[in-house]
Formats: sequence, C-alpha cells, structure tokens
Amino acid sequence: MMQDNRIEVCRITHPSGAYIEVCNYGATWLSAVMPDRQGSLGEVLLGYNDVEAMMSDPNYAGRTIGRYANRIRKGAFSLFGKAYRLEINDGVNSNHSGPSGMSFRLFDIQSRTKQSVTFRYFSPDGEGGFPGNVDVFVTYTLTEDLKVCIDYRATTDAPTILNLTNHAYFNLNGGGDIYSHILHIPSKQMLETDYEFLPTGKVLDVADTPFDFSQGKQVGKDINPDLEQFRWNRGYNHCYMFEKQDAGKECRLMAELRSQETGRSVSLSSTYPSVQIYSGGFLGSSCPTRFGRYALPADGIALEAQFAPNTPNMPQFPQCTLTPDREYSHRIVYRFGTFE
Repeated sequence: MMQDNRIEVCRITHPSGAYIEVCNYGATWLSAVMPDRQGSLGEVLLGYNDVEAMMSDPNYAGRTIGRYANRIRKGAFSLFGKAYRLEINDGVNSNHSGPSGMSFRLFDIQSRTKQSVTFRYFSPDGEGGFPGNVDVFVTYTLTEDLKVCIDYRATTDAPTILNLTNHAYFNLNGGGDIYSHILHIPSKQMLETDYEFLPTGKVLDVADTPFDFSQGKQVGKDINPDLEQFRWNRGYNHCYMFEKQDAGKECRLMAELRSQETGRSVSLSSTYPSVQIYSGGFLGSSCPTRFGRYALPADGIALEAQFAPNTPNMPQFPQCTLTPDREYSHRIVYRFGTFE
C-alpha cells in the first residue's frame, strides 16, 4: 500500500450543509453527504473513515478509472496498424488499466475554488502499456442545485485510447443492501457478456426481460441466479447502450436511483455513449466501511458512464481513440434530490 504525505482530502460544502469530499490519490470521490426527505444529512457513498483504509480498498470505490475503464480482452488491441499489450490483472484480461492505472496514482491539485477542485495527472508514454504521453484533468464541482459534475479533459502527443470514468458506489439508505432501491434506465439495449464479463458482441433488446429498467423497478426484483448472465456476474454487471448523438450535445439521462426508505434520489447524465450498471455482487473489504461493517455484496451500486468494455477490439461500438489534433472532453453529472 502506498504511503505519501502529499495525499490531501478536499471538502466542498453546500449552503445546506451537504458536502462532498475528494482526494488527490486516484482523484477519488470519497464521500457524499446528502439530505433525506426530512432534511437529515447522511452518507450515500460506499467508502471508508480514513485515507489508509481507502487506499486498501479492492473495489475501486470512488476512484477515477483510466486510462481505460472496464476490461480489454487479453490486454491487447491494435491502433493504426500497431499492436499494444497492456498489464494483465483479471485472469488473462486487463481490467481498469491494471496496477499502473490512474486509480493508484497521485494526482496534483491543479486548482481549487469554493465549488470545485481540479486534479491533474501526466501519464507517460508506455504506462501500463498504453501509447502516448497523456495529460489528464479531472474536475469535481458541487453546484447550488446539488449536482456533482465530473469533467474530464485530456490531450495526447500520439494516437491512443482513453476511457475515463468514476467508480463510486451509491447506497441512498446509508447502509444495508441496495436491492430495494428503485432503478430506472431509459435504454432499450444492453451488451451480452461472457463468463469473463466481456461483451460477446451481441446487443440484446431488454424489453420484457429481467434487464428492463425502462419503467423503473427494484434492483433485486428480477435477479435470478439460474440465468447465466446473473450467475456469472452475481447480479447486474452490464453495459447499457444509448443511441448515437452528435459531438458536443448536452448530457443525456442514463440512470435514476431512488430510495423509498429515505426519499433520496440521484440521477446520472453524461456525454458518454453507454453506462455500466454494477450491483456490487463481488464487493468485499479488509476494513470496515462508513456503513459500520465490512463491505458485503450489494452494499452499493455503481452507475458508470463510459465507453463500452473492450471497445478498441469491437469496431461496431462507439470508439474512444484520441489523437493529438483533438481534446478529450466528457462530463458526468450526478444530481441529488429528494421526493415524498
């Protein structure tokens, strides 16, 4: 476990008393304390009480994931006719960019205001096997209407791939499992996965299947361990696709999560083309979490806007190639609220 006295936690506070905390280790979103329907503040992110415990977390909780979020089959891809090999850390595959990923890197604090913090990380050519020197900026902003905006910007000096996201786990009850949470996903299609959690290439229509959240339902309502897709993934660990939109278009709604118990809600909007829904079937921890126990399966649900898994090897998916003549620019917005 890395020890560094340059690790710094930054808090951004809303006039209501709600706040978020972020950290320059892994540009991590550590905490989100939000009101319930009675106005009482409570933690809604799976996390830890101290930085040392956070650094030992095996679940990437709240981390910035890069250079490539999710899996790349056999840790290999080709770009403009040149083959690249990445670090392997998930069987024979690369997941979240391996042990050299940005999740385990110390970012610089580039700037700070009352409402925002910007982190910067320079990823050298060849880090983790990825080509190009890449300069990455991650900005967290807490707005007056309780939106947490995460902006990603990056440039490269050589063609590369880039797929940045945040891996926060939400629990709007502040503890227990998330199976009773109501999830809405306004998508008609998802990617079929194999036993290695990688897309087969088949795009499935979700209508009238256990994967259909278009009308909203409890997360645990249709999980059936007798189905391969649930058995392999221990619940949901699937990528939902959205129709292609023009570059520069505003964020679109990708998911909404609600707790009937507390009246809290959070919605996810993004410029990315897909969202990975992970119901936390493999969660565990070596340290107690803020929820008062060691992490257990389904203690949180991740709503990760991103490019699809294994995109560099799947030309039919929207691509994440970055070249020196353009800037990488994507936004993820989590909007917190309450309902009666």
